[in-house]
Amino acid sequence: MTDRAHARQVLDQRLAAWREAARKAPAPPRGWLRALRDAAGMSHADLARRMGLSRQRVAQIERGEVDGSTTIAALRRAAEAMDSSFVCAFVPNESLESLVQRQAHEAARRDVDRATHTMLLEDQDEPADTERLVEQIADELSHSRDLWRR
Repeated sequence: MTDRAHARQVLDQRLAAWREAARKAPAPPRGWLRALRDAAGMSHADLARRMGLSRQRVAQIERGEVDGSTTIAALRRAAEAMDSSFVCAFVPNESLESLVQRQAHEAARRDVDRATHTMLLEDQDEPADTERLVEQIADELSHSRDLWRR
């Protein structure tokens, strides 16, 4: 197993719980900050005082969480003021190994289709076992630094 394949395997194991959590618990419609603040019984004014900001700025941060315009720094600061941890993660929708294999197969299929088309234009016979060829190329690509450049 290559270092990169091993790293994917380790990261996939670490991300499995996050992937499941992302499926089961999508963000509340009004955002996590608002949901946590409301559940704790904390008003905008309470959180604003703890953060050293105005109520309007806290409301702006909450709206920005939902529309994506709030900075990570502001969300971290709000989390600290609520004695919470701010977590931001990239969680692939499928395993990293599946993602890499799919990309490798798509790139290999394009390469083989392109070569086959050229061979037909040049009146050459097309390869006998294109599926085996796709698999071989995909296997090579899955270990290549060029995979995502294709």
